[in-house]
Order: sequence, then structure tokens, then C-alpha cells
Amino acid sequence: MSAARHYVQRIDTDNLKQDFEQAIQKELNDVKTETQNMVKEMKSNQADLQKANSEYKKTIDERIKKTKQLLNNMIKHLIV
Repeated sequence: MSAARHYVQRIDTDNLKQDFEQAIQKELNDVKTETQNMVKEMKSNQADLQKANSEYKKTIDERIKKTKQLLNNMIKHLIV
């Protein structure tokens, strides 16, 4: 009887260990998936920000160019 009880306890322990390992593995997989999703989202956001910065730079450059042209025209009219 003692051997049977010991065998049952060992099975219970092995099952608990296996359940624990499966739970840990599932949690690690979930963390890995979440991390991968966050990296994808971060890359997408970074690309969006780079595009927005590029467009903003173009806008600023155009305004600077127009301002320089206006100043040059004003200077020409003042000199004449």
C-alpha cells in the first residue's frame, strides 16, 4: 500500500511539475508575442514619425525659400 501511495504521490508531483512548466511556457510565449507586437507597432510609429518629420521639413524649407524671395524683392525695391 505504501508503494502505491508513493507512486500516486509521484504521479501527482510529476503532473504538477508538468502543469507548472506548461503554464510558464504559455506565459513566456504570451510575453514573446506581446513583445513582437510592440516592436512592430514601434517600428510603424517610427516610420510614421519620420514621414511626418520629412513633410514638416519640406514645409519649413518652402516657407524659408518664400521668405528669402520676399526679402530679396523688398531689398531690390528699396534700393531702386
